[in-house]
Amino acid sequence: MKKSWFILILFFLILAINSNIVLADEKDDKIRQLESQIEQYNQEIVKKQSEAQSLSNQISIFELQVKQTQAEIDATNLSIKQLTSAINQKEKNISEKEKEIEDKNVLLARYLRQVQRSDQGSLLEFLLKNRRFSDFFNDLNSISNIQNQIHDTLLKIKDLKEKLVKEKDDLESDKAEQEQLKHIQNKQKTALEAAKKGKQKLLDQTKGQEKTYQQLIAKTRADIEAIKNGINLGITHLDTAENYANGHSEELLGEAIKNFDRSKLFIVSKVGRTKLKHDDLIKSCKESLQRIGTTYLDLFLIHAPSLEIPIEESMKAMNELYDEGLIKNIGVSNFSVGRMIDAQKYSRAKIVANQLHLNLKYRETELKGLIKHCQENDVMFIAWRPVQKGTILDGNIKIMEEMCKKYDKTPSQIAINWLISQDNIVTLSKTRSLAHLQENLGAIGWEMAKDDIERLRVEFPDQQSVSDVVPLV
Repeated sequence: MKKSWFILILFFLILAINSNIVLADEKDDKIRQLESQIEQYNQEIVKKQSEAQSLSNQISIFELQVKQTQAEIDATNLSIKQLTSAINQKEKNISEKEKEIEDKNVLLARYLRQVQRSDQGSLLEFLLKNRRFSDFFNDLNSISNIQNQIHDTLLKIKDLKEKLVKEKDDLESDKAEQEQLKHIQNKQKTALEAAKKGKQKLLDQTKGQEKTYQQLIAKTRADIEAIKNGINLGITHLDTAENYANGHSEELLGEAIKNFDRSKLFIVSKVGRTKLKHDDLIKSCKESLQRIGTTYLDLFLIHAPSLEIPIEESMKAMNELYDEGLIKNIGVSNFSVGRMIDAQKYSRAKIVANQLHLNLKYRETELKGLIKHCQENDVMFIAWRPVQKGTILDGNIKIMEEMCKKYDKTPSQIAINWLISQDNIVTLSKTRSLAHLQENLGAIGWEMAKDDIERLRVEFPDQQSVSDVVPLV
């Protein structure tokens, strides 16, 4: 028969809380860090806005200068056009004068021939006396003046063209600088938008963190309340481990039991497989005691065997803890039959329990002889995941429906009772819901018939021969 201190052990009490639960003060630090980052983003946004405004002012000034330069260029082009028109007219006049000169050259040649044959005075005297040739020399003088004017005009046009080229170069330079400023302004705008988005992202993240924080606080309170409810309903076996939420599970348990009589509680914790060296194991146990706020553990388990650390070294530390009264009983978890025998060889106290994966679906521990070994050696087989997180309760399973009808129980109660109705087997169930807790408690106080136990053992569908969580090694 089961030992009395294991009777009604059903409750895992939410202590295997997801590892994402973190302490409240850590969340407060995170929120303050996010608020500081938001303030930095606000300062950066103000700075970027000021720089963007300054660039906008510079661009406006450059645009005004460009417009003025363009007006000057347009005026210069008009002047060049007018001068070109005047030059064309004067070139036309020169062509006409050249035609007249050519005609007069012909006339002059004729007169020279006459002079050579005449008795008149010198050629110069003849020309001066002749009115037509006087006009001819005046025309030559006029043409020379026009040519000088054209030359001066061409020089002015050259100067204007050079000025125009320079102004165009300046304009192109101004446009390039303007484009550069616009590029800088666009970069500033992009940076400003990025800063705003970063700020919004941080605000959203902060809100999300705050929401998550509030949810975790609510879950933490619900977990503590669930433990209290369980104790008030008669649950005394409280199971936790340092690996559950990095020790936070133990802290929650310590908070929940503060106002209860410690001597009436059976508290169990576990040391992780990475801390099975002698000193590490001793330290781990003491840290668990400190987090729970108790001076001893009723049962201390090695959570899983180590493939590197000799079991002899681990059991030496367990013996010392037992001798000092820091632990009242020694146990293991997820140990095969062979590993149990080895552990017992080095333990001065009896190993009283092995916590293993067993339910209607997962049967590795049964197939490998652990139920039989525990029954033959008066060791408690503590089955975890009795309903496989509810998955074995889903669907229409004919034999389960038959058992529920026969015993007037729920599938969860049938699955749990199938375990505890077998000699030396108890189980752990976790729930935050008071209704589920009361439902699970409905699995005790009655015993399933042996032939029904065997039928479920044989007929339950989709049985698995290896644990999906911790296969035996």
